[in-house]
Amino acid sequence: FEAILSKTGSTHCALKDTLLRTVDELETHFGLPGLHTEATELRARKRELNVKLSDVEGKLRAARSASDDMEKCKDHLEYLAMKDQCFEKEDGAFTYSLCILGSIKQKEVVGHREVTLGTFDSFLSGYDAPAVDGVVPSVIMKFGNGQHCHAFGARTATVTVACAAKNALISATEPSTCAYKLHF
Repeated sequence: FEAILSKTGSTHCALKDTLLRTVDELETHFGLPGLHTEATELRARKRELNVKLSDVEGKLRAARSASDDMEKCKDHLEYLAMKDQCFEKEDGAFTYSLCILGSIKQKEVVGHREVTLGTFDSFLSGYDAPAVDGVVPSVIMKFGNGQHCHAFGARTATVTVACAAKNALISATEPSTCAYKLHF
């Protein structure tokens, strides 16, 4: 039995050595070591290019967003300087939060449940609007696509803007179910 194992073992080792030499010769003949190195370099370059592509795509999204904002606000560009600035007003059981060119939210003072009243949709000329507390509005901002409200559909809001010495959310009301009016 030992004689068979030693004979098989030495044959096995010789076969293994022969196979390894053959593989080395084939790799050299077909240039496989160089291809492996080249493949590794190409994979690294691909990762590098994917990072650059992701960066360029992010810049493109930002540029498109800025272009969309410019188009949406073309007659009211002064509001772009205030984009995403938020103003709050507590009114009884709720705190209202208006983010310029963003969204309007209503949050319970107790319980802290939050509802989106709408996201910015468009500007309307405020000169046709009636005076609010004796002040004629300069513009009206329309907000739509708020959270669903019972049998009334999506909540909506209008924000009447009047020029003043200080930016502030003055009041927020719900004159009809799920339709809100804010004064800024």
